[in-house]
Amino acid sequence: MDDEKQQRSMNLPSRVVVTLRAGGILAVANIVCAIIIAMAYVHVRQPAKTLSVTGQATKNIQSNLIIWTATVTGSNANRESAFAKLQAGMKTTLAYLAARHIPLRDIQVSSISTIANYKRDPQGHRTHTVSGWDLQQSVTVTSRQVLHVARVGRHITDLINQGVQIDSAAPQYIYTRLASLKLTMLAAATRDAKDRATQIADNGGAAISRLLDATMGVMQIDPAYSTNVSWQGNDDTTSYKKVVIAVVHADFLLK
Repeated sequence: MDDEKQQRSMNLPSRVVVTLRAGGILAVANIVCAIIIAMAYVHVRQPAKTLSVTGQATKNIQSNLIIWTATVTGSNANRESAFAKLQAGMKTTLAYLAARHIPLRDIQVSSISTIANYKRDPQGHRTHTVSGWDLQQSVTVTSRQVLHVARVGRHITDLINQGVQIDSAAPQYIYTRLASLKLTMLAAATRDAKDRATQIADNGGAAISRLLDATMGVMQIDPAYSTNVSWQGNDDTTSYKKVVIAVVHADFLLK
């Protein structure tokens, strides 16, 4: 029986033997390729190592524009007399500003508003009978002479001693170069973010490769020495000296 099997094996064509060997080699090659592809897929699917940091830049500025308003009132039981008082008060106020070297081009005078005051009955209810009139007109100064106008505004109520019924509003202090300042602040905050990321990476035994993304947060404009922060961003107009704070959120790729 063994002799018959050996005889059959010797009778197999050489092509059949070669084909069987090639098939075995091909199967092994397929397995190896599958392993290589799987390893490459795992390598590609690995998330990139990134570092997220927040950079900050701070700059002290001084307002370069002031907007200040004062309101003159003329009051009287007679409307014409109230108007005459208002005219006299306005004339005195404008003369006061001119004497303190505030040019007419920086002054804007509003239209006149008229307020009727009504008598009250014994129960305190308003009647239809007019008891008097208040006529009002505003003077607004918009100027680059920030400190000078602020000083004039603080002393405008001296006109009360001259019989002028006047109220002074708090001035608004504006910084008009904010658009160009934002670009400078963004660059400075980004540099600060990179410095922070480099230090963190060095401490962890890594290195920064490149910047992936940078997003600027809301800008904070606060009175000098203030630490007030708002999610919507602050835009202070109450102080002459201000501090501007810019924040950048940055993502860096690690080597």
